Amino acid sequence: MTENQTQSKHSGSVEAIFICVGPGEKMNSVEQAEALKDLGLKGDRYASGEGKWQSKGRKVGQDVTFVRAQAVENTQFEASETRRNVLIRTDFELVDLIEKRFRIGTAIFQGVEDCAPCKRPSELAQKPGFAK
Repeated sequence: MTENQTQSKHSGSVEAIFICVGPGEKMNSVEQAEALKDLGLKGDRYASGEGKWQSKGRKVGQDVTFVRAQAVENTQFEASETRRNVLIRTDFELVDLIEKRFRIGTAIFQGVEDCAPCKRPSELAQKPGFAK
């Protein structure tokens, strides 16, 4: 998967890709990432089984996470501080992809669940209000 490669019946573009090697560590921007089937992005904490959700025994839809660029704009948070892997600009809401398959570059993804904003990004960025 590379930035600016999307294909689906919806219109969208990848603006940034982030990976993180371990829980709570800094999200690093990368030009491209290899999507590993049923694991996540190569080099990311979820692909290696080190994600925060995995430490709680939960394995539902956390392989690769997405956030709309529009949701981050006009907030105090940088895209990397959202703790999501892919920043995507779309003409639709990401919940429209739940239970659907979609392609970005050569990778095919399956929308699994809405990952509502939580307090963890606020805690790690030391900025209030992410969940809002």
